[in-house]
Amino acid sequence: MEKIWRWFGEDDPITLPMIRQMGVKGVTTNLGHIPNGRIWTPEAINETKRCIENAGLRWSVVDDLPVNEEIKYAGYEQEHLIDNYIMSLVHLGEAGIRTVCYRFMPDVDSVYPLRAHTPIGKEELRDNLQYFLHRIMLVCEDYGMNMCIYPDNLSVPTSGLPSVVSREEDITWILSAVRHPCNGIAFCTSLLSTHSQTNIVALARKFASRTRFVQLDGTHTTELVRIFEKENPSLPVCIGPVSTHLKNIS
Repeated sequence: MEKIWRWFGEDDPITLPMIRQMGVKGVTTNLGHIPNGRIWTPEAINETKRCIENAGLRWSVVDDLPVNEEIKYAGYEQEHLIDNYIMSLVHLGEAGIRTVCYRFMPDVDSVYPLRAHTPIGKEELRDNLQYFLHRIMLVCEDYGMNMCIYPDNLSVPTSGLPSVVSREEDITWILSAVRHPCNGIAFCTSLLSTHSQTNIVALARKFASRTRFVQLDGTHTTELVRIFEKENPSLPVCIGPVSTHLKNIS
């Protein structure tokens, strides 16, 4: 498997030369300075890509290409924002980046102005996710690009908002709703294990063939690596919780 490290950009205290000294080959990062909903331009993408490559590494995984709340809630700007998202994917594909992670969990801070009078339910949110995926699959197919949805974190269901990626049944639904090889998951143990009675190892066995990025936090690491290596030895894997990147990788 391809060992990679999470890099938070030029302000990250863990620099690219330090990451290279750890023995990894690539990084997962994003363009966090670009406002949500704006197009990631070729210039911005290639500037970050050059910075990474000049350090002797490669940009293996887009940590998060944000999905605007208007897309999640089918707001007035939904179509325009999906078009912007597709253009960002085109520019990433032209730059040779083939693995893109994203989240579809509601943003607690943004949802209330959007849905002040019309609460959204899980089925509606699922429908909007399915529509979004159908819209972007063609460009993903054109560039051989893998889309990887992150599990929701606990703040979503506890806030009273619906969650679409919390349990095994959710992952099954997502992969069945859009049966395309470009529609995959980010297998993140630190997020999946927070949900009720999740058997991480069984989950890995079931969804290994549709996993496109692996985020391990030290729980069952050896067993999980064996499962994913058997299914796809070239999978990018980042070891360490999503929120931190200071653990040693061996």
